[in-house]
Parts: sequence; C-alpha cells; structure tokens
Amino acid sequence: MIENILLYVLAIWERVKEYYFKLFPWAAAIIGVLYGYGLIGASERGHISVSDIPSIMLSMAFFTVAVMFYIIVLLKREINRRDGR
Repeated sequence: MIENILLYVLAIWERVKEYYFKLFPWAAAIIGVLYGYGLIGASERGHISVSDIPSIMLSMAFFTVAVMFYIIVLLKREINRRDGR
C-alpha cells in the first residue's frame, strides 16, 4: 500500500518535472518581462514605497532559485547524457 503511494507520488513528481522543463523558459521570460515592466511603471507613478522593498527582494530571490534549479538540473541531464548514463 505505502509502496504504491510512493510510486504514485514519484510518477507525479516526474510528470511535473517534465512540464517544468518544457514550459519554464517561456514562462520565466514572460514573467520576468512583465514583472520588470510593472516595477518600472509603478516607480514612475510613485506607487512603490520603502515597505514594498522586502516583498520585491523576496520575489526576486524566489525567481532566482527557480532559475538556478532549472539550470542545475538541466546541466545534470546534459552531463549524464554525454557520459551515457
């Protein structure tokens, strides 16, 4: 019973990972451009205050971690493919 649940969870994780690798570059580019455009527009209109800076930094850190995860796992796949593993 537990083994079946674990296998099901692993299968879902692999499916999510495949979608992540297919969609992340496009989604990251779109989100990055829209986020930057929104920050520029908000700062021009004076809608950004000092209290907004922690949330901006936190969202930038989360985005950086997501990009680094993508790069690290993609490079791991490429190295394994070249080594024939």
